[in-house]
Amino acid sequence: APSSAGAVHGLALDSQATTRQIRSNTFEARDAVTRNVESRLDSTRDLIASNRGHAAMLDAAAQAQLQSAITVARAREAQVRSSLRSVKMARQDNYDAARNQLAQDYDAYAIAVAQVEASGKAEANVTR
Repeated sequence: APSSAGAVHGLALDSQATTRQIRSNTFEARDAVTRNVESRLDSTRDLIASNRGHAAMLDAAAQAQLQSAITVARAREAQVRSSLRSVKMARQDNYDAARNQLAQDYDAYAIAVAQVEASGKAEANVTR
């Protein structure tokens, strides 16, 4: 079954396919996967900023929920970027562990971004 994050931002995150790519990537081809993940992080950062721009249209409770979701997503993004650095610096003997950590962190980030998206689209709470 597709993850909620994959459904929310298929183009930006494509969490299931990206996680599969991370987990199956070889040490020799790690530059391609790290570039892909970095590109997806950069694209998703723009989407998060767009959601933040819509916060003024939400009631106070929805604004607080959105801000909380954004805070979590930013923390998860920082963790993914840290894992990316570990993958880039990994030696062949510790690459699998670094790669698996990156996949795990990327999944957590995708879930956090899905929560931002859901919070930003809380149309029932839009002020009139």
